[in-house]
Amino acid sequence: MWFLLLVFLFCISLVETSSGWGPGRVYMTRRAVDNSELARWRHLDASALLPLLADHVKKDSAFVPTKSPKSSRWHLIVGERHFELLCTDSRFFDTRDETGGAGAIDLAMHLRALTFLQAARLLRERGI
Repeated sequence: MWFLLLVFLFCISLVETSSGWGPGRVYMTRRAVDNSELARWRHLDASALLPLLADHVKKDSAFVPTKSPKSSRWHLIVGERHFELLCTDSRFFDTRDETGGAGAIDLAMHLRALTFLQAARLLRERGI
């Protein structure tokens, strides 16, 4: 009886991987997010996305960019969290957390503390 249980558990642990059958990650044949959708989200302007992702957004009109004239500084509130972001094109940098990224997915993940799939779902729900 125990032997059959062990064989059953071993068989369950074998999953299809990209290199065939064996222990490891499940090989997915369907993508959760389309590549064209990812490419579009990757190149969206970060400052244009802020009002769609944050609860309160205010541009710092006193900010004078030093490196790129395209840079802008924004103060945001998302839930209970406060952010100060520098945005240049699709890139952003959180001056308080000293982290940054590029694209809508990274921005949604950072501001809302979401996983990749949750961020993709949020962007779709908000029509981004």
